Amino acid sequence: MLEDSGIRRDVELELCPEGILIRNITKPRSNWDEVFLSLADHDDDIATNEQPSSTRFEKKEWHW
Repeated sequence: MLEDSGIRRDVELELCPEGILIRNITKPRSNWDEVFLSLADHDDDIATNEQPSSTRFEKKEWHW
């Protein structure tokens, strides 16, 4: 169950009235600032106004 939830390493346990709360010690997205800075330093970032290639559904069905 832990693996299915994405928790792979150490956890924090907290006793609650409803049961035991299990938290991942590693915070998701905790390193995003460093990753984005690294991408920008290497001109690897994509401009926010650039759109990825459209799918057939997006071209015919989706209305922006």
